[in-house]
Amino acid sequence: MPVSGNGVVASSVAALTAGLIVPVLRLLLNKAEFPQYEPSGPLAPQYDFIVVGGGTAGCVVASRLSEVGGWRVLLVEAGPKPPPETYVPGISLAASALSHYSLDWDYTYVPQKNALKNYVDQTGVLQLGRVLGGTAAINGMIYSRGNRRDYDHWQALGNPGWDYLSVLPYFVKSEDYRGHSLGETEAYHGRGGPLAVTPGVAGPLTRAFLQGGLEMGYPVLDSNGPQQIGFTATSYTIRDGVRCSTAECYLKPASSRPNLHVLDSATVLQILFDDTKRAVGVKIEDNGKVVSVASLREVIVSAGVVASPKLLMLSGVGPRQHLQQNKIRVVADVPGVGQNLQDHIGVYGLSWTINKGSTPSLLERITPSSFKQYLTNRQGPLSTPPESVSAWVKISQEGDPQWTDAQIFLFPVTWALDKGLFTPRAFGVDRKVSLHCRQRPHPLLHSHTGAIL
Repeated sequence: MPVSGNGVVASSVAALTAGLIVPVLRLLLNKAEFPQYEPSGPLAPQYDFIVVGGGTAGCVVASRLSEVGGWRVLLVEAGPKPPPETYVPGISLAASALSHYSLDWDYTYVPQKNALKNYVDQTGVLQLGRVLGGTAAINGMIYSRGNRRDYDHWQALGNPGWDYLSVLPYFVKSEDYRGHSLGETEAYHGRGGPLAVTPGVAGPLTRAFLQGGLEMGYPVLDSNGPQQIGFTATSYTIRDGVRCSTAECYLKPASSRPNLHVLDSATVLQILFDDTKRAVGVKIEDNGKVVSVASLREVIVSAGVVASPKLLMLSGVGPRQHLQQNKIRVVADVPGVGQNLQDHIGVYGLSWTINKGSTPSLLERITPSSFKQYLTNRQGPLSTPPESVSAWVKISQEGDPQWTDAQIFLFPVTWALDKGLFTPRAFGVDRKVSLHCRQRPHPLLHSHTGAIL
C-alpha cells in the first residue's frame, strides 16, 4: 500500500517488529505439538483431478475427491502450511495483524472518492488468506451460514440445487456442534461431522447485549437456524481449544492418503486447454521452476473470489475485449468473469467505555501462565477468542422483512488494541486515526455493521 512521510517509517517499524515477534511466538508454540500434514512426495506428471486453491472450499473438495481410492488428486496452494500461531484462538486477532506480512495476499481497493476517508490514500485492504485453509486459517473463526433467502435467491437466478433446503443437509453433515441441545433448532445442526463448532462463553458483555435486544423487541435466537433476524450468541470453528479450519478438519486427516498430493507454496500460473477448449492441465511455478501437470478428468478452480477469475482470465477465459487489451489469447469469451465482486461494508469506530473488569484485556489474556496452561492442556484464556456477540437486523423498508441487510457486531477491542503498531497497517487505516483512538479510555467496545471478522 502506498504511504508517505511518517507512514513509511511506521510501516517499516511494524514490519521489523513483526519479524522479531513472530519467530519467538512460533518457537514457543512449537511446543504445543499440533498435528502435522503428511508429506506428499515428488510431483507426478499427471493426476485425475487438479484442485487449484487450498482455501476453505478447496480443502473440502480435495479431501472428498481423495475418498475414492482410484482417483489421484493434486491440491495446489500458493501459500504455506499454517504456522503455529494461527491455531491458537485466543491470539487470533493479534496473529492476523502479525501474519498480514506473510499470510495475506495484501490486495487493496482502488482509491475511493466518497468513502474510506480515514484510510491511507482512501484505499481499503482486501483481506484474503494466502495459506492452506485460506482466510479461514487467519480470521476470527465465527461460524455463520448466512440467510436462507440468499440461497433461495441464488437458485432463482438459475443455479439449481443452491436453494436453502438443498444445501441445509450439507451444513448438517459437515458440522460437529459441541454445545448443549439447541431445542427446536437442533435439527438444523449436526454432531460428529468434520467441522467442529463450539459455542462461545456467554460472559457479561454477551448477556448485556442480548438483554438489550430483548428490550428492543428482538428475539434471542440461533442465527444458524430457520430465521436470522434477532440477537445471537457466537459460535466458533474451534475444536478443543484449536482453530478448526477446513485445512485442519478435512485436509490434514486426508493428507496421509497415498492418492492425495498437497502442494503448498506453489502458484498456478495458467490453466491449459486442448483444441476443444477442454481443460487438460495447469502450469505451476514451484520453487522457482515452471512445470506443466496434466489432468485426466477435471481442473477445479477453487482459488477464491479474486484469484479464481484472475486465473481464468490469465488462461484466456473472460471478457474478450479485456483479454485482448492485455494481449491474452482468447480461449472463451465469457463476459461475466471478473464481474460483480461484492464485499461487506463495514462501519468501524463506534466505541463505548465499559466497567473495568467486565472483560479481560488483551494483556490479561496473554500472560506466561496462560501460555503454560494452553501448552499443557489446550485450556485457559488462549483456548477461546475474546468475547463477541452479534445482532442481525433489517434496516431498509423494502423487500422481504426477514431478509437481513446488516449485522451489528460487538467486540471488546478497538483500533487502539496494539497502540497503533500493527492494526493500522493490517487494515489500511491512517495511523493518525489510530493514535487519536489511542487517547480514548481502555478497554473499549468496538461495534461495526456488515463486516464479519
